Amino acid sequence: MRDWDTVARLGGDEFAVLLEDSADTVHAVTLRVVRAFDEPFAVDGRELYVRLSVGLATAPPTGDPDVTAGELFKRADLAMYSAKRDQASGVRAFTPDMRLEATHQPLPSRRERTGRHDGVARIQLINDLRHAIDARELTLVYQPKVSLTTNEVVGVEALIRWPHPDLGVLEPADFLPLVRQNGLMEAVTDVVLTRALEDAAGWHSAGVRIPVAVNLSAPSLNDESTPDRIRIALARHGLSADALSVEITEDLLLASVVHARAVLDRLRQSGIRVAIDDFGSGYSTMTYLHELPIDELKLDRHFVAPILHDERAAAIVRSVIELAGTFDLCSVAEGVETKAVADRLREYGCDLAQGHYFSAPVSAQAVRLNRWGPVLDPHRASPTAAARPSGA
Repeated sequence: MRDWDTVARLGGDEFAVLLEDSADTVHAVTLRVVRAFDEPFAVDGRELYVRLSVGLATAPPTGDPDVTAGELFKRADLAMYSAKRDQASGVRAFTPDMRLEATHQPLPSRRERTGRHDGVARIQLINDLRHAIDARELTLVYQPKVSLTTNEVVGVEALIRWPHPDLGVLEPADFLPLVRQNGLMEAVTDVVLTRALEDAAGWHSAGVRIPVAVNLSAPSLNDESTPDRIRIALARHGLSADALSVEITEDLLLASVVHARAVLDRLRQSGIRVAIDDFGSGYSTMTYLHELPIDELKLDRHFVAPILHDERAAAIVRSVIELAGTFDLCSVAEGVETKAVADRLREYGCDLAQGHYFSAPVSAQAVRLNRWGPVLDPHRASPTAAARPSGA
């Protein structure tokens, strides 16, 4: 902080800062504090990273009788816990709707705020994760997207894996919660995008010209520089925009739908396709469908898997496929494990499918050589009767 700023410890790991300056300067100083915490603390021979959740509230320079000192603290507190809930890295400014959020999700008690829940093992795992990101140790596998009309591979989805030296190969469900909780989602997104484009460039040079899909995080969708960064990355690898599609998880939390729409509009204008992943898994289904510019709807696997014996699931899947057709969107079914499910999806008019029935996720080299699962490769053995569960 600057010499004339006021810093106070409220208790535990909570601090308050009073800055008497213009709103732009206050925001710049606050971001400087956040960036300072990119560096680790040395504690008992270990590197300890601390992630900040920062709430910012401002009072008008001319004074406002409604904005007392207590009210200003309350607004900053609401903004900070909004940042914690959304797992946002950086600064969250107060907005009036945060009061409504707080009524549905009460603020934690002082004991919960100051209690120590994380052990040494968790700290070490976070440090291992940061090292894996910096050292480019995270890897990708690719699951094919198959046309239900031609049975041909028309694209692949990049899926992240972490080969941990002690714990073995970890799948997203094993470590992505840790990524989100520690503000590392944007860094992981950059790793995935870079690696996926490197692999895609290798496929294209070998004559395998299929697009790769990557997931974009909420921070990326709220960052107006994202389209330019992706455009530069494509150019660096000698790829055109149609070599890439981006997927947004339907239950992600956007700080601003307006900003997200602007980012996605620019991506689509450059020729990059946009898909909503896990459609139906969250509470913003229709909002995102109405508000965001998209090209594909990917049906959540939990609806797809039971369609042969669950009439309600089947009705939902049929309805979403029809809805996609009405909006001139491509429909994609995830988690297809059996021929019977694939056949039923064809009857419903679904366009594309993913799942272990067609192929498990494969390496970048396998994509380059067009080596997939037995259903897609007639030279390989036919699949066994036992269905395998899809990976994340």
